Amino acid sequence: MSKAFTNPLSLLPIILGLVGLIAYQFLPFVNQPDLGATTVPMLTEVRGNNEFGLSTNGIALLPIGAAAALLLGLWSLTNRQLARAASVFSALAGVVMLEYFVLFFLDYRAEGASFIGSMAFGFWLLFVVAVLLILQALIPKPSVSKEFQLRSLLANQESAIVMALVLLVVSIGLSSPRFLATRNILDI
Repeated sequence: MSKAFTNPLSLLPIILGLVGLIAYQFLPFVNQPDLGATTVPMLTEVRGNNEFGLSTNGIALLPIGAAAALLLGLWSLTNRQLARAASVFSALAGVVMLEYFVLFFLDYRAEGASFIGSMAFGFWLLFVVAVLLILQALIPKPSVSKEFQLRSLLANQESAIVMALVLLVVSIGLSSPRFLATRNILDI
């Protein structure tokens, strides 16, 4: 058995990623007057299913961030030396997920809406998953050899490109939420 399993907290990105994907797909996201408990797929399938006119700008970022955290958690299990890097990149996945909630609350405040009490368990669970993904980066990890230190891993070109893409998506998404509404995220 790998030494990566000695710390149960090393499974946190995997668990949070799975919880995020399940919450996105199956749990009620909002309780609407006529439709009742509505999941994200039902909410976004037909425009008429969105009785409140909820902002769905960036809602596709939720499963992307959860899937990334899941994959990064699995990656960290393959080699104990990668735990710190996987933890930091999982936190970036949490930032990507949190972007949807920032856009949601900005839109909610701008409209002066009053449906926050109708947001269901799935909405709040996804919010908690995003925050916990960010906070899990603060959990101490075992010391590693020089080649696997975070500074060395982040200095390579691939890591710089990934970080630049995440910053690009977050900055463009916050400055122009319509960019995320039309699923242009896949064009990156």
